[in-house]
Amino acid sequence: NLYTETTSENTFTGNMIGVAADGMTVLANGRYGVTVRSANNTFGGSTVSDANVFGGSPRSMQFSTARAYGNEVRGNYFGTDVTEEEDLGVEIALLFSRGAFDNVIAENVIANNETGIRSSSGGAGNLFTANSMYDNSSIGIDLGRRGRSAARGPRLAGAGSTAHAYYLSAMGFKVE
Repeated sequence: NLYTETTSENTFTGNMIGVAADGMTVLANGRYGVTVRSANNTFGGSTVSDANVFGGSPRSMQFSTARAYGNEVRGNYFGTDVTEEEDLGVEIALLFSRGAFDNVIAENVIANNETGIRSSSGGAGNLFTANSMYDNSSIGIDLGRRGRSAARGPRLAGAGSTAHAYYLSAMGFKVE
């Protein structure tokens, strides 16, 4: 498990989190694969070799507390391998809680999980854009107590409907 509490401005690339080195075998690794409670960290990047592969934990990545801001999660695989053929799904791929804000989640593959993204009490300004979300068994994006939307990721990552944009905006998400 990776836990960032007091360190900021780190870069995490090319890791298998809850997944064996072969990139296909799930390894149990506790409740959270990564817990982010610090600012301005980068997870992944623009190439496949930069990508982190997440599986094995009930929750792959959690952004928790108002200290979790300005982080970028780009080009990673949540619930699948880099070929998108293996099912490494978890309960929740990305969880935002306790005021995490102004984070960018872009160009990731979020598949085969129960829930793709959940905001139980995330802060304002989190941006979800250009993510590929599919085969999540429950819901693509769960807005928690403040409202639910049964929409899957691609409808929310693009122009989307006015109703979906309203729900996401009410939760503090930016809609592009």
